[in-house]
Amino acid sequence: GACSSVDADGDWPDRLAGRMRSLPDGTAVAVLNAGIGSGRFASSDGAGLRGLSRLDELLGLPGVRWVMLLMGVNDISYEHVDASFLETAYEQAIAKAHRARKQILGVPILPFGHSVKDVGNNKQTAQVVNQWIRDHDKRQGAAEPSFDAVIDVEAAVKDASDPAWSLRSDLTCDHVHPNQAGYQAIAAAIPLNLFTPGTAV
Repeated sequence: GACSSVDADGDWPDRLAGRMRSLPDGTAVAVLNAGIGSGRFASSDGAGLRGLSRLDELLGLPGVRWVMLLMGVNDISYEHVDASFLETAYEQAIAKAHRARKQILGVPILPFGHSVKDVGNNKQTAQVVNQWIRDHDKRQGAAEPSFDAVIDVEAAVKDASDPAWSLRSDLTCDHVHPNQAGYQAIAAAIPLNLFTPGTAV
């Protein structure tokens, strides 16, 4: 929720929660925001326990059916990992979720051109990682380990006129984090038909 308005429930998980329909029995579907500032997915616990480790606890919470995974930019920009490192970590996350009989949905890393993270080969690494995520969509026939779906929100926030792979200037405060309008755009781009009760994986 960095860059969203304070105390306005402006981050994309809150905005997504506002769009969620109830289950057929009337049970409301909640969205748990497990993000942490500067969080790394697999490379370090320097900003709090790495996401791959925190995933075990999240998968054990009662009522969890889906996990949306949008992490990795800080591993690239702070810890300088290569694409294969993150790809292996995503494979481990997919395996954890499927062992727990939960669905896991991959979200490609958001653009960050013109930002403090746009140095060296960071952008190229992120784009290689994103192609891996898109290629590992079970709905497109990808073999395991694959995400049960890939939620690609890049088009909703990217500046299509800028070859630098950047967020639209009206949707960000620092070219890394969306602002409240950006988070709303992300939430609006997430297909709700992914969140329906179905056969366990």
